Amino acid sequence: MNNWQTGWPTETGMYWFYGWCFKKSPFKDTEEPKMHLVVVHKIHNGVIRMTEGHFLYKVEGAEGMWLKAELPTPPKEVKAR
Repeated sequence: MNNWQTGWPTETGMYWFYGWCFKKSPFKDTEEPKMHLVVVHKIHNGVIRMTEGHFLYKVEGAEGMWLKAELPTPPKEVKAR
């Protein structure tokens, strides 16, 4: 079931973002949207969203849709140290 939303996530977790991370470049005629796995963390004055070493901001032209990432259960064979 896909529940893609246009609203930016505000809860800590992992999310899929499908779209463009930055404003369209004037040097490219077309740019296909891409899938990004985004980490969302709450901080003292809001939230941060990070993917591939970059922060995502609406004001930088990020445009796309969001889906909560369903992460698998960790394997029991790996124990805490």
